[in-house]
Order: sequence, then C-alpha cells, then structure tokens
Amino acid sequence: MSAPNSAPILELGAGFGSVTQLIPENAISIEREKERFDYLTETFPDRTILDSCAINFMPTLESPTIVLSSIPSVNNPEFARLRAAVAQAYHRGMIPELVTYTYFPTNNPFAGIFANEERAGVELRNLPPAFVWRYKC
Repeated sequence: MSAPNSAPILELGAGFGSVTQLIPENAISIEREKERFDYLTETFPDRTILDSCAINFMPTLESPTIVLSSIPSVNNPEFARLRAAVAQAYHRGMIPELVTYTYFPTNNPFAGIFANEERAGVELRNLPPAFVWRYKC
C-alpha cells in the first residue's frame, strides 16, 4: 500500500504480522498483547513495533497518518472506545484514510465518521473471507 502525500502508515492490532509483512518497512505497528508483540519484534527487527493500546495512541497522532486496523469490531467490548478515538483523531485532521476489515458483510465498523466510505473488496483467500472497508476525508 502506498500512502498518499507520503503520509506515514500506522497499523493497529498487528497480531502475528499477516498485514505487517505486506506494508512498507517504515510503517509503525502497534500490538498490546505480549506474546504477539514479542513475536513481531523478533520477526520484524527493522520495524518500529510499539507495545501500546491503539485507543491510547490515537490522541498522540501529531501529523496526518494512514491507519490500517486489524482490531476486531464485532464482539469486542473495547471497540466503541476505539471508534471514538478514531473519530476524534479524524476530526482533528490526523487520519486522512483508514482501511479495516470485518468478517461480517453488513458490518461497517467506522460508519458515519469519515466523509467517504466504501466496502472496497472481499478477500476470499482469507478464512473466513474478509470484507475490506476503506474510509477517506
């Protein structure tokens, strides 16, 4: 993925790196679960991996940043807080674009926050298939 206007890329909920391996080396990845964080730092030694909570990190954005989120939006008791943090960062002009996915075709995780939103595709190689959402200013 290339970032428009050379905006930095921030990956939320990097997990075990399935998305991390596909994005540029200069992207920053966030993972708060220790086992996953340790795996990421060992597997991607040249990448900046932060042991942080995405909810707490959103207010620290100081420049427009492309956000890739792999944080589950369904059955996640903390997702409403993440959604609010993303909305605040977007309204401060810090998130010109966000890409996420869900396993539920009718679930639009960040509906109503961004000026433009679209279900950008379906990744059938993923099990279960992932519905990709893209949001922009």
